[in-house]
Amino acid sequence: DNATRSIMIAQEVSKVIFKLSKSSDSQTQRFAALALCNICLGTLNQRETVVKQGVLRLLLFLLRYPDVEIERCAALSIAALSLGSIKNKTEIMKHGFIAPLISTTTYPDKTIQRCAVLALNGIALGESTE
Repeated sequence: DNATRSIMIAQEVSKVIFKLSKSSDSQTQRFAALALCNICLGTLNQRETVVKQGVLRLLLFLLRYPDVEIERCAALSIAALSLGSIKNKTEIMKHGFIAPLISTTTYPDKTIQRCAVLALNGIALGESTE
C-alpha cells in the first residue's frame, strides 16, 4: 500500500535492495528485483523521489542481468517510473536505457519482450501530469 511504500522510500530501502540484488542466491536476487518493482509503482512524487535516490543505476544493472525474471522486473520498473513524469523520462534517457530496452525486445521470451516494449512506450508516449 502507499503508506508502506512511503516509509520504504523515505528510509531509502532501494539501497538495501541494491545489496540484495547482488547476492549470490538467485532467489534473493529475484525477490529484490520484485520488491524494487513494487516500490516503483508509487505516486508521482514517490516515483520521482526514488529516481532522485539513484535507483536508475540499479535498474540498469538489473536490466542487463542474465536472468529473465530479473530483467522483466527491471523493465516493468522503468515503465512505471516513466509514467507521468518528464523528469523521470529525461533521467531514464540520460542513464542510457533506450538501447538495452531495444535489445531486450529481441529476446526469444515473449513476456520480456512485452515488458521492454511497455517501458519504451512509457518513455516515448506516456502523458505528463506535470
